[in-house]
Amino acid sequence: MSAVQDAQPTPMMLKGHYDNSIDSYRRPHMWSEAQGHNVIERIGTPEGTCGFPSRGTADKAKRPVAAILKYLTLMVDEILEAFPPGTVPPVEKVSFRSKEEIEACLKEPLSEGWKSVHELHKIGMFYK
Repeated sequence: MSAVQDAQPTPMMLKGHYDNSIDSYRRPHMWSEAQGHNVIERIGTPEGTCGFPSRGTADKAKRPVAAILKYLTLMVDEILEAFPPGTVPPVEKVSFRSKEEIEACLKEPLSEGWKSVHELHKIGMFYK
């Protein structure tokens, strides 16, 4: 804690419309949407953080960390319930490719016959 620096973001203009360099106010427009009109993060927050890290304690982190872990556990449990190990979603619902075309990509990575999705031929606007 002896090395932390308290800092505030640096606004340049459009203070009520565009957020600052860390999007801390959740305004309708992020700072990046005004790129070229607002201070970028590296310049606006040279300390690498905004706010008051000097006020932080381990006790303040316990509840948020517990909530995050509880949510992640819930999410993983729901994913495993929907798709137990060894099963995948129906290909026709998650891809424009045919089942035959993408079947090799659904195998266990680096197993016999496995293919990376990057090895598939390009389609649509990415086709050359």
